[in-house]
Amino acid sequence: MLWYITLKDISAFFNRERKVFFGLLAGMVTAAFILNYSYSFARFRGKMYDQAWGADIPVYRISSTVPVRLSGFEKAIMDFKEAGLPETVSISCRTNTADGKRIAGTTEITPDGAWLTGTWTEGYAVSVSPDDKNACAVSDRLLSYDGRLKMTDEVFTLDGEDFIIRGVYETFAGFGEADIVIFLEKYKEKYGVFNDIWITFDERLSKKEQQAFENLVKKYVEHGSIHWPRKSTEDAEMVTRSHQLQYSIFIFLLVVFLAFILRYWYDVNLPAYTIYWLIGAKNRKIFGIVFCETLLLCGSSYIVGLFLNAVCRLVFTKNAPLTISDMALGFGIFFGTMLIFGLINMVRLCRTFSVTNIRRE
Repeated sequence: MLWYITLKDISAFFNRERKVFFGLLAGMVTAAFILNYSYSFARFRGKMYDQAWGADIPVYRISSTVPVRLSGFEKAIMDFKEAGLPETVSISCRTNTADGKRIAGTTEITPDGAWLTGTWTEGYAVSVSPDDKNACAVSDRLLSYDGRLKMTDEVFTLDGEDFIIRGVYETFAGFGEADIVIFLEKYKEKYGVFNDIWITFDERLSKKEQQAFENLVKKYVEHGSIHWPRKSTEDAEMVTRSHQLQYSIFIFLLVVFLAFILRYWYDVNLPAYTIYWLIGAKNRKIFGIVFCETLLLCGSSYIVGLFLNAVCRLVFTKNAPLTISDMALGFGIFFGTMLIFGLINMVRLCRTFSVTNIRRE
């Protein structure tokens, strides 16, 4: 019965004030979308923080006190597969250039690998093709802009050979990033040895796989040690929640504005509420109608907002999937704010119930 009355009231308002109804609905959907997208971006920021620390990413770093020939270690990489270890996603070798810079040779150059390089400040939408053999990514601390706005597609000379800059990144001290990144084939041709190699599998190794991995590493790197991947940091979740809190304040102000539009909704429906009061409906019953109306409007708008956010995530890369807790928090703020202001409005209206509120249509 309560839901029947709710639908009847919504239908009555739609018939009286269609422009206001569609305007309110558009505003609520927009607010829900902005809320969900901002939370996705906050989740992305937390993820990037985790990646910068190399947390929760199956990167296994092998360090050696003496240089190791890459051509010899390639046999170990083949043995990983024969030993039943997970698929190797990427490989990054490290050594020093003639002038002491840190050079990395990787199977892929991509802005997504913040834990291998740093946060990209230029070329951040580009994943470089291996066919671009003389491509490189460079730390911004090595570059001199000389009044230019960007350095992408400029020439960078590395140990006597020219490379084309396809990405510029900002490094973080102590994270172990390289100063320059080139493709592994070019690295093998130009340097041939490494004292640090980072192997990324498509999943974390089990205890049994870790033992097999360690045995193979000892076989091929006599003076080496393994640095196991870190677990996800609590700080990353704090970064996510901190950004979500900041965005929530602005979204709250937007929802408050929408709540004031709902005040007009209740004023228009005042004759109907008055009739319910005259036929014996208690205030709690009328509050129940308001609750159902707000839940229906907010719930449908929030679902549409989630859908639009999912669509945008296919187009824009700087966001991450929402968790159940993210969606619950967002809906709580969205629905809770609307409901509180709705009930405040109904308290005001319940004090003014009078037969004179009923008008002829």
